[in-house]
Amino acid sequence: MLFTGSSEHTIDDKKRLSIASKHRSLLPQSVSAWYCVPWPTGVLRLYPEPTFMELANKWDDSLTPTDDQAQLMSTLFGFAERVEMDSGGRVRLPQKHLDLVGTGSAVVVLGAKNRLEVRSSDGWQDEEQKRFAELSKLVAGTTPSSGS
Repeated sequence: MLFTGSSEHTIDDKKRLSIASKHRSLLPQSVSAWYCVPWPTGVLRLYPEPTFMELANKWDDSLTPTDDQAQLMSTLFGFAERVEMDSGGRVRLPQKHLDLVGTGSAVVVLGAKNRLEVRSSDGWQDEEQKRFAELSKLVAGTTPSSGS
């Protein structure tokens, strides 16, 4: 799955976010859940369940992880929440996640390759031109890896 583009949405009073049909149409019919991961940059990352599981399974398991590995796993997976998509293509976002990232009801959903990113509309509008201006610099400084 390759998620691209953006769309503006409103998170309703029940904390539901509608996933745009252009993004839902990329999912196999069997996929009805996402994993929501709050990120410290004020973003909610939404991974389709199969993608999240595939990425999680790429990590080496160990009975004796290093302290940093153990802390990373308990933090990342402790914050990750599985959210079901209803028949209308909506997911209920965890209140805790919304509070952690400071997202209001007006959001922008961005395609970010293997995931969607949910950002505050205000924050995105403030950042969009800057990101566009830095795009060529980002491309020059980033090399795609075969393992991601």
